[in-house]
Amino acid sequence: MYHCLCLHRKLGFAGLRNGNPRLSFDLELHTSACFDLDNQGTPITSLGSAGLGILYIVTFLTSATLIWIAASKRETKALGLLVGPPLLLSYFWFLGKGAIAFQLVGIAYPFSICALILIYDSLFWVKGPKRSTIALILPILFFAVIGLRLPRFIGSFHRYVGNSEFRPYWYALSDFNQIEAIVGTGLLELDVPQIHHATATLVELGRRNMRLEWEANTWKLVGSHWDWPYPGKTKPDYKLTLLDHPCSEGVLAFKTPQFLLYRMH
Repeated sequence: MYHCLCLHRKLGFAGLRNGNPRLSFDLELHTSACFDLDNQGTPITSLGSAGLGILYIVTFLTSATLIWIAASKRETKALGLLVGPPLLLSYFWFLGKGAIAFQLVGIAYPFSICALILIYDSLFWVKGPKRSTIALILPILFFAVIGLRLPRFIGSFHRYVGNSEFRPYWYALSDFNQIEAIVGTGLLELDVPQIHHATATLVELGRRNMRLEWEANTWKLVGSHWDWPYPGKTKPDYKLTLLDHPCSEGVLAFKTPQFLLYRMH
């Protein structure tokens, strides 16, 4: 059902929206991410709407074929992997749980690979001509499922590795290690109101059990889509800002290609 919804929305609208993806679940915006065929925001495959439309149709046909094989062979585990993610995503979409659905849009592709392996493994228990037929179809489906994602893989490599435009978003683990070493048990305020930098600090500093508090605009980027209230802030020991937003109140303690760390008192 979810594949049908995404396919309908894809063919019913011209192209993908440009810009950063919203942290809510919109079928038009996230169709490409649901199928893992293109980026959920700015297109990276250079295929255009017509090319992506063909990929969506082939993806729908391969998914339907896999579901038919799993159902006809009564391979319940594989069938659950194939129909479970679409049903789960549809459930959250109809309930309006956009933030939850947004976290799950990438699960259908790896689950389909796992289903393929389960079906192939079950062939060892099948006898006769039926085994030969399925054994012929499965390798074709396997290469089709993976091959459909090659344009996105190539586009991702070019965009995020070979494009100097994204060099400001290349983060070094050693920089975050140094920030952690300097701050120690102190209270660190994060004033980085830019989605990529805010996400990087949330992931890298949040997982280290550091004492963190957030400037209001930064909190909107990392917490507002969960409808969490702004927790407020106190008087921090350190403050992390963007490179182009220096702080006049503190003493510079450390500098990275993206951030400035200040000792506040």
